[in-house]
Formats: sequence, C-alpha cells, structure tokens
Amino acid sequence: AMAGWSRREVRHAAAAGPGERHMLSDSLHSSTSSSPPLMLFPSQGSAASAAPHHHQRISAPEDCGMSERRGLAMHQEGTVRENSRTNRNCDPCDRYDTMDYMGNPLADSSDQGGCNVTGTRCLGLRTNRPSYLLLTHMFILICAFTSVTASELQYATIRYSQEMGNVVKFVIPMQWRRTVEFTTIQKGEVVDVVGTAGVGSGPVVFNPGYGPTHRIQMFVLDVGMDYVFGEAYFTLASYPSLNNNGAPWVATLQGCCLPCSYSHFNLTANVDLLNAPSSSAFKSLPTVYVQGGVTSIINLPANTPGGVNSPFWRLGQGLEVSQLFIDRNVFFFDGPDYLQGRLTANFSVSNPALQGSCQDSFSVIAQTLSVPGFMVPLLFIVKTVPQADWIKRPTILSPTVSSLNGYVGYDVFFTISATSSNPGIMQQVRVFQLPEGGQTLNSRTAVQSASVDVHWMPSEKQTGIHWICYEAVDGLGLHSEQKCISVVVVQQQAVLSFANLIANQSVSFYMREHKTVSIIGQSSIPYDLLDIAVEGTIEYGQVVTVNTPSVQTKVKATDNVNVAQLTADLSWRPDINMGGYNKTICFRLSARGDLSRPAVPSVSLCIRVVVPKCKYMAQSGDTLQKIGQIFNADWLTIWGLNAQLDNSTVSVGQEVNIGRSYKVVLGDTLLSIANLFSVTVASLRQLNFDVSQAKSAYTLEPDTLICLFPNTCP
Repeated sequence: AMAGWSRREVRHAAAAGPGERHMLSDSLHSSTSSSPPLMLFPSQGSAASAAPHHHQRISAPEDCGMSERRGLAMHQEGTVRENSRTNRNCDPCDRYDTMDYMGNPLADSSDQGGCNVTGTRCLGLRTNRPSYLLLTHMFILICAFTSVTASELQYATIRYSQEMGNVVKFVIPMQWRRTVEFTTIQKGEVVDVVGTAGVGSGPVVFNPGYGPTHRIQMFVLDVGMDYVFGEAYFTLASYPSLNNNGAPWVATLQGCCLPCSYSHFNLTANVDLLNAPSSSAFKSLPTVYVQGGVTSIINLPANTPGGVNSPFWRLGQGLEVSQLFIDRNVFFFDGPDYLQGRLTANFSVSNPALQGSCQDSFSVIAQTLSVPGFMVPLLFIVKTVPQADWIKRPTILSPTVSSLNGYVGYDVFFTISATSSNPGIMQQVRVFQLPEGGQTLNSRTAVQSASVDVHWMPSEKQTGIHWICYEAVDGLGLHSEQKCISVVVVQQQAVLSFANLIANQSVSFYMREHKTVSIIGQSSIPYDLLDIAVEGTIEYGQVVTVNTPSVQTKVKATDNVNVAQLTADLSWRPDINMGGYNKTICFRLSARGDLSRPAVPSVSLCIRVVVPKCKYMAQSGDTLQKIGQIFNADWLTIWGLNAQLDNSTVSVGQEVNIGRSYKVVLGDTLLSIANLFSVTVASLRQLNFDVSQAKSAYTLEPDTLICLFPNTCP
C-alpha cells in the first residue's frame, strides 16, 4: 500500500500517530494499519483487493534512476524507449502490479507495444504517443521520490501465524547483498524490493495462495558492510476456509535473482490452519560458513513462535526450487540427522564448478515440516572457506553450553563473546532472529574481541523450545562458525524461602562485640530479582543492609546456579547495658519483576536476637583489668568467676563471665535482691536489660535470671 510513497512520506508515516497515519493512508487509498510495518501491504478487505482472482492495483512507479545506474537512458523519446524495452526485461518502472492469484501478470489491452514482459506499469495509459511522452517525463519526477532497491537475494523464509478465524499474518525475513542501490539505505527505512543480478531483474512479489499478488516492501532491520536484512509483513491475508478442501493453501514468494546463477526463485509455504495455526521459523544464519574440501554438519534449527521444536526438514524439490540446482551428492541428510535438524555438506566429493554457483557460495533451499499439510521454506547460502582462512577465523568463547533454561516472565540474560587472532577491531557479534520480545544490548567491540548481551523475557505463549543462532565477524571480514543455542522455556511458580536461618532461631550478640548476621533469601527460579525488608522497628544501633543486585550482577542464564539469592546483613554492637536483651526481628522476602507473570507469594522469617547476661566476648587488647574497668568491677572478682583462666590474660573471642546469675523466686523485687546481695538497684538495671524498666518494688517474674556482681567486701 506504500507503493508510490516518497521516502519522506514513509518516514512521516512511521513517526505519525494512528490518526495521522489514517489520514495519510486514506490520501493514498491504502490500508489503515496502526503501525508502520503493518502498512506495507493492502488488506484483503480493502477496495483495492476486492476481486479474489483478477485484481489490478495501479501505483506510482519506482525509482527510474535505477535504470540510469544500469546504463539505460531515461530521457529518450517514446519510440526509442519503447524499442529498447523490446530487447530486454521491462524496467521495474515500466511495470505495474496487475497479476492474478497465482502471481502471473495480466495483459493490458491498452498497451499496444513495447515490453516483452506481459503487462506494463505506466498507469496502463498508452493510448497515444503524446500522452506517452508526457507520462514518461512525469514518471521520472515521481520515481525520484520513491525508494527502490535492487540486489541479489541471499536469504529468505516465510512464516505465518493465525490472527483470528481464517485471517493470517505473514512475515517474510529477507537478506539482500548490499549493492550500490543499498548504499544509502539505513536501519528503520521502508523500501520497495526489486531483485537484480547480472542482466536479470524483476520485482519481488508475494501471493498468500488466495487473492491477488502483491509487490514486496521491506522494513530494514539491520545493515552490514555487505548485506541488508529486513522483513516484509502481510498482515491481513484472509482465506475462505482453514485449508483448501483438505489441502493446504500454497503461499509463494517469487522474483529475481539468486546469487551467481542469476536465476529466479520460487519459495512456497503450505498453510493449513486446521493442523498448524502457526508455522515454524528457521533460525539459522543467512550465510553459513564451512570449511572447504571436507564434510561439515550444518544445523538448521526451527521452532514455532509458541516453542514447538521443528527439526523435521527436507531439501527443496520440484517447483519449490525453481531454477536452482542442488547437488544431492553435496547436500543431504545422513541417516536420522533430519530428526535433529542437521544438514550434511560434503565438499570433498563434488567439483564446485558444477554447482552453477560462485565457486565457493551455494544457494540451498530446505523445507521444514512439523505436521501434515504444513511446510515453510528456507533459502540460505553455504559458503566454503579455504583452509588457510579457516584456521584464522574468529572463535566464539561463550556460551559454552548448548541449552539454557528459561521461565515465563523472567529475563533470560546471557553474553555472547568472541575473539580473533587477526589484528584490528572486530566488527560485531551478530545475533540472528531473536524470539519475539528479545533484544541485544551493550554491544562491545575491541581489538581482537567482541561481545553482546542478549535479553529476552518469554511470555505465556512462548513455552517450549526456542533457538538462537549467532556468529562473530572480525576486522578482516572472516566469519566464525554458526553457533546455535536452545532456550527451553517453562511456566513455573517461583517458591521463595530463607536459606540459612529457621523460624524463631536465636542469634546471640555479646556485649561490646560487633557482629553481623546474614539473612539469605532465595527463589527456586534463578533469574528472579528479590527484595528483603524489615517488618516493624529495630533497636537503636541495629543496622540492616540489603545487598540488592544490580542488572550487571544479576544471574545469567549461563551461570551454574539453580536458585536466585539475596542477602540482608543485620549488624549490631550491643552496649554493656544490653545484657538480657531478647526480642524478635522479622524479615519479609518478596520477588520483584515483570508484572505480566503471576504474583509470587512473599514469605516472612522471624528470629530471636539475644544478648546473653553475665557474658562478655574478649576483644583485641582486652585483659581482666580492662574488662573490670568496663563493668566498674574488681578484676579479681571477675577472675574468681572464671575458673578456666590461669591469669589475667584473655584471648580474643574467649567468653568471660562478668557476674553471677540469680534465679528469681516468688515475691522478689529489684530492691529485695539488691538488699540481699548488698548491691544497688542501678547496677542490677545496668546488667539486666529485660528488667531495666521495672520499678524497684515491682514483683519480678519467678525463674527470671538476674545478673549481679555480689559485694564480696566485708
């Protein structure tokens, strides 16, 4: 529906709000989708596509400047221009999208000459010479504002998903060789696609298997030194039934041209919504590099958006490969390898010159199958690398595992790193076709090294197996081997718990000793982000520090851990008047994360914090004389309370008795106990925190232990 838009209009549509896009698309009689990629094709319900079999869509021609770059004069007189078209394929600017439901151009009765390809594209108005000349010059002006790109197709596949009822969304990932037409193309642009190679050229068209054929426009996702990668979207393919009377609907992607052989391609996808509401998607890289002269195994992993693994595949055959020749002595599956999605490439048995290729590059078409009636294509390139370059290729350092665990609603995070022995700064680590919602962050390149972080938070609809493939490219342009890792996603309720302490456990702090106790909370899902908070209040001097991990220190999917952990530290140095302290401190452990996942119940832990009475833990530099000064007591009395001491020397960490314990009997008060042992009520309060607030005449609880220094002097 964007055919004929200027590049500025496309960018304006991409930046416009829904209402603005509606007005823009109305002005051009196109569909009114709410996001730029979904505006690339007209809907089946639009006026432009009402006829199911014979449909004529008139749109402004593309960039005629491309013809000038191919050495064709655009300012010739009508007769000269018309005669030139009889000796070559039609220039894309001379063709229009008048095709039947099988993708065949329909003849235009008003066109009385010129093109040797059925149908022309100059608005179908060729009734007289003056009009033709006028329109020729008008087309030069119009085409100058339309982004048309031409190149060789390196990679393509088709995937689909059922939106509702019989309505299907198609996504067509494509990679084209970056030629002069792609020089100024940037990520985020929307471009028309015209394939060209050698002397061949032609539009790239798509037909869903029912209804009209449509020209391809591509939303550019990635631009490399020698490639442009993007996706085309066809959002409203409507079928009259779930399948075609028991057979699948056959969607086709057709056009020109394959690399080297300059032949046309014809990729087919079988659509059977009754058996497969969503198709698989191949995840292998557009170009797979293997060592020349030997046998190599190429992984061709595929899975559905919902995580159904699709390892079953076969090589394309018949009309599926069109003019492409695939040598079955070179490319084949060995025994049960097709069950694991593995393709054998044996370059030791065949002369590459016989492949109709570029000697070291081979286009291959594979078809993945999952259930009866379902099949999608993969066109990719296998490129052989000489031994001398093979030993110098970059090496993937991590991940070192072949499979990772993923959980619905939790960030699957890992780092891909690579190194190269060749000098210079590495170009990139390329991660290809992440699952929906995935992204790469913190891409880093340095001399002989490169890395990138992968983040993906699976949704409930993505449980199952998902493949992620990647490679590294160094400063010399050498590519590593393709690596693929599977992420197995499950939906699991996290279980929170405390790891090192149990409920109501007592934790002792000695007077004048600085001590830290760790409270470790954990989740059964290792990617969880946790919080620990204190419930209620804490005493003066007590400090709780929660070591909340940052994004940089969070658990990676590649880490060898089974649980997520978070530590809170309780630190305290009780004073000499805290003996007998005995209180409960509670902590609450909760999970914080994506709100889309089910809430994880928080848990609490309460512990008893106790300061023993009549006990002191010797610190560095302590002697009995110094301890006596701390407690305002005679050191000889303290020595007498510690039979284990031979002299006044004490060791660090040694427990020292600093008083005697008296068990309260019925009727005892602080005053009565002070009188009994000839001490003051103030000294009893200082050594017994638990009764420090009691009045002197208050009757104490029987069996309570009271610490005191008895007056041993007459």
